[in-house]
Amino acid sequence: MDFNDARIITELAFRLLPSAEEIAREGIGDEAMQRVANRLATIRDGLAPEVEFISVVNWLGHCLAVNRIDQLPLPQYLEGDEFRVPDVLAICRNGEKTVPVLIEIKKTLDDEIVWTEAYLSALRRYAEAMKMPILVAWKRGSFWTLNEIVHFQKRVKSYHLRWMDALKENLMGVLFGDLHIVFTQRVCFFLDAEVESEQPLPPMPAILPEGQYTLTIKKVGFLLDGAEAKVTDGLQWMFFFVPDKSRVDRITETTVRLIFTPKPDNAVTLADCGLGLMLWSYDKPEAIDWEAVARKKIGPIAADTREALKAGLEQGVVQYVLDQVPHNVPDFLK
Repeated sequence: MDFNDARIITELAFRLLPSAEEIAREGIGDEAMQRVANRLATIRDGLAPEVEFISVVNWLGHCLAVNRIDQLPLPQYLEGDEFRVPDVLAICRNGEKTVPVLIEIKKTLDDEIVWTEAYLSALRRYAEAMKMPILVAWKRGSFWTLNEIVHFQKRVKSYHLRWMDALKENLMGVLFGDLHIVFTQRVCFFLDAEVESEQPLPPMPAILPEGQYTLTIKKVGFLLDGAEAKVTDGLQWMFFFVPDKSRVDRITETTVRLIFTPKPDNAVTLADCGLGLMLWSYDKPEAIDWEAVARKKIGPIAADTREALKAGLEQGVVQYVLDQVPHNVPDFLK
């Protein structure tokens, strides 16, 4: 693989994008991989939070319509209180009724969002005029929260929404159908391969020495409690978004088995899996048009994925499917 080829660098970065946060935490020292990381940062910067949010909640399937609101500034001829137009209008299905909501979207790694009183009041005035709830969608790391703006607390002159408060009152589940998913450590993905080496390999049962090898893949699949198992297609693709740990076992003198097991803290959200599908669905990494990505229908759909999760619980592949409810259900959802 030629790491001096710009297209290859872009391709690798694009495929690694769903794991961007973990890559950033671990850090990359190798020069070639650093180029991939730099390209990764460029790609991520091109994905606007509004486009990402719209794509994800649309895929989750509880949204009848979602679109950005035209925020083109125009001259103001009448005096009066300032209005601030939020980023998104969404019409959601909640039981038998439809619920329109206005959403302001933020993306930050900070542990709180800070707004001025003027900023918050301008958003609230617009929502009151439209007779709709006003919410803030906040992506921190790889995790989306959704909250009423009433959870901002005033400190001196500004208003603050703390991350812990946003988590407690998160509406992503009740409004858009997001879920938290944990795979059991009883399941793992395996890959059997023949090993070729320039140096003679040590006799069994010695472990494979560190070094560079050429592998020829012979077999892939899943293990459940150490035995080969059939995992549904709806769970197979989701498994690869889960943080895992790996090891290499020797099977014979020249055959190894690579085993990938979910980490104990492997929780992912359905929304994050939807983002990963969106990234995988695009086949032109050298010229990324995120608007085109957002408009492209991706599969499998979230409804099928929810059914696959139920089957995974029964089989023992999935350990937990968590459907969060907020501490305080807003009046517009009661």
